[in-house]
Amino acid sequence: MSTPGLIGREAPLALLSAAITTAGDHSDAFLLVGERGIGRTACLLAAQDLAQAAGHQVVSTAGSQGETALPFAGLHRLLQPLFALTDALPQVQSCALLTALGMQDGPQPTLFNVSLGALSLVSKASEHRPLLMTIDDLQWLDEISTSVLTFVVRRLGHRRIVTLTTASWAEAPPTIAEVFREVRLERLDETASVALLRSRAPDLDPARRDWVVGQAVGNPLALVELAATPAPQRADPFSSIIPMSPALAGAFADHLPELPRLSSDAVLVAALASDGNMQEILAATALLSGQDVTTAVLEVPQALGLLRYDETRVHFAHPLVRSAVAQSESVNRRQAAHRALGETIVVNSHRRTWHRANGTAGRDDRIAAELEHSGSVSIRCGDTALATMTLERAAQLSTRPAERGRRLLLAARQAAGLGWFDTVDRLLAAAESDQLSGFDQVRADLLRDGRDDVVVGDSARVLRLCATARRAVAAGEDDLALELAYSAGMQHFSAPLEARAAAAVTALAGSVARDRTAPRALAVLAVADPVQYGRKIISLLPDLDREASGEALGALATAACAVGDYQRGSEFLDRTESVLRGLGLQGTLAPVLLAGVDVRLEIGDWDRATAALAELGTLTGRDRRVRRAEVTATAAKAAALRGETAAALRLVTETQHNPAVRRGTATLARAQIALGIAHLSAGRYLDAFTTLICVFDPKDPSHHFHEQFSAVMYLAEAASRSGSQDGAGPVIERMELMARESGSPLLLIHLRYARAVLAADETAEQLFLDCLASELASWPWPRARVQLAYGRWLRRQRQVRRSRGPLQSARSAFEALGAARWAQEALDELAATGHRSENPPASVPLSAQELKIARLAAEGLSNAEIGEQLGLSPRTVGSHLYRIFPKLKISARGQLAAHLPQEIGRGAL
Repeated sequence: MSTPGLIGREAPLALLSAAITTAGDHSDAFLLVGERGIGRTACLLAAQDLAQAAGHQVVSTAGSQGETALPFAGLHRLLQPLFALTDALPQVQSCALLTALGMQDGPQPTLFNVSLGALSLVSKASEHRPLLMTIDDLQWLDEISTSVLTFVVRRLGHRRIVTLTTASWAEAPPTIAEVFREVRLERLDETASVALLRSRAPDLDPARRDWVVGQAVGNPLALVELAATPAPQRADPFSSIIPMSPALAGAFADHLPELPRLSSDAVLVAALASDGNMQEILAATALLSGQDVTTAVLEVPQALGLLRYDETRVHFAHPLVRSAVAQSESVNRRQAAHRALGETIVVNSHRRTWHRANGTAGRDDRIAAELEHSGSVSIRCGDTALATMTLERAAQLSTRPAERGRRLLLAARQAAGLGWFDTVDRLLAAAESDQLSGFDQVRADLLRDGRDDVVVGDSARVLRLCATARRAVAAGEDDLALELAYSAGMQHFSAPLEARAAAAVTALAGSVARDRTAPRALAVLAVADPVQYGRKIISLLPDLDREASGEALGALATAACAVGDYQRGSEFLDRTESVLRGLGLQGTLAPVLLAGVDVRLEIGDWDRATAALAELGTLTGRDRRVRRAEVTATAAKAAALRGETAAALRLVTETQHNPAVRRGTATLARAQIALGIAHLSAGRYLDAFTTLICVFDPKDPSHHFHEQFSAVMYLAEAASRSGSQDGAGPVIERMELMARESGSPLLLIHLRYARAVLAADETAEQLFLDCLASELASWPWPRARVQLAYGRWLRRQRQVRRSRGPLQSARSAFEALGAARWAQEALDELAATGHRSENPPASVPLSAQELKIARLAAEGLSNAEIGEQLGLSPRTVGSHLYRIFPKLKISARGQLAAHLPQEIGRGAL
């Protein structure tokens, strides 16, 4: 017999199924026990379905907390469907049963005769077909019905009856335990929890799903209910209290009405306490109740399965019991419990202050100041969520509007880092409703600019930013001046400005960034004028690298990338990303990921770039700091580099038609470069040249001062292969001047390639060799391109044997990168030298790395297992498979084996 597919309940359902299947031979009785929400009722209903499918008769009842004082109430519901059979019972039993159940008048029967009547009735019913009796929530069944039921079950013998009951007892009473076989339902493991969420909430994003799994701790009801409720951005940081649906709160707090008042006080205090310290809980309970208390107050809650305790600590049966207890109490009671805890706690000043704050109904500047100090400590410790809530509460307790607004701004800044954009909006609106000082209003405007789509290239706005920064310097607000200078510099870096505004930005940066060794000051200088300050910044970065942490890493990453030091910038971005993920700062993660994609595409770390693009795709639309056009333009460049021309053209068109993309922006320039690379990879060299030359023309909409540095290499190749060397010459000369002044490693590497491919034959070889002898070892993509161009030049010079070495190196490097189009070009050049490949790609258009991944996936290995073998992350393996499927014209993993040549499927690689 098949059993319903309750996830994680296969074993108990198999046991019940076997009992129901053999019900024609003998009776059986089960008691399903476990905490509320664990799935007892679901298993009971599944058993009813099994019995009905097998042709059994099913009678059922359920305990009710409101009917525990009504004798025979539960028995009446259970036996009502069988009343038609009472005429076949002995008269004494029939009269006793019907009289007890209120079905006829008569003298009060004995309980023994009533029990005999119930036994005879269910026995008679089982003569026609097997019978399943189910009783849900046995703990709420009235006492007399329970006595009759146990009497009946003891005497069923070989009758064709199965009895199934459920209860939430931590330990069944002896009279029940000796009659029923206990089946304890345990919490689901993580695998089953995730499977349940995927079946009930398939659209849940991974981060939210992980949070639900962590909070539910394997409780099925909690998994389902938490997945269906909005994600809480705010919670009680010192007691793990989270909002719960009424159904969930009711399930975990159903025993609370049974508690004596003193025990109820103790449970409330324990729920709100920041840990399970027994001494604190008893002391606070004594203050709350006004009575002396001992651990005896916890005996009833423990017996009811709410908690357990020992000499030193209190532990709740499930973490959500805390939230259920807090939610079931009134605000007044919660405040009183917080006050008691605030007076009791002496060890931790932050916890004491938080409890005092939550126990205060009015405003209190002294507590507000203590909270702000606690918030500052939390920021330094990296607990941004706690800092946000602490600062907001400090603002609520502040009596002066200016202080209230200032603290709300501090909270909003922390919330922005977490990506809590709705909270940022709410906090900013609240702050601006108070009396913000002039500079605090400026801070609010900057914070809003940092998360909204600000129009770039607005010279008038940039001039206002510069003027405000100068006023801030005069007022001694140096940190604010740096923020304003950075905002103005980013405007200048992102799009062209009028000459006056551009000059104002450069002058401001030089005046406010006085400490040239401070990371934030370097970031300001770098975005304001990367050419003028480039060499100085590049020389300082190695010394600052050693001690950088926290926000300084992000500033150094910005500075390094702006001046073209991509190798060091990549390292800073890696460390910044790690810090942000560790702190949960999703609000600032997306810009770091996007910057990392561009840098890694240039260097040649394409696996990580692809993985980051995939993650950015999930953030687009959800995170207002992720501009879809920027992601799309970068994805277009990635596709063009891989030789996926059709995808690149589609993404370029999407970017160019996005109404948010403005002339002169990095986004439009990046899309133009992607289009030029796509033409280049498709062999349309003249189209590539005419497309790329636009990026270098200050009058063209697609020109961008910094993006043009990363187009030099492709312009030079397009010019060389289309016969347009004369058109590229002036551009290269202009870039040479910029490189000498700025020292940009990115520009210097592109120029080394350009010099070699555009040089006359008599000087080209030395330039190629100089290029290969430079720092290109840490830039795999440009190095592979130099090797390909050098090998091609050697073959053209009829130095066939010498050409094979660089061509083979280029091919291997391209395959490792996943640059299939360029690997094929290297292979074609090798074939033209008469070289035979030892490992031809046959009919499979995949790189060597992709072939390895495809083979292992075809053998049934998971992404994690493949990654372990190849030294890749599961996300990177997934990105490779995402590219492999369309190349093989398949859509599923199971199709891989059939679309790979047999020698590959057997592991010839």
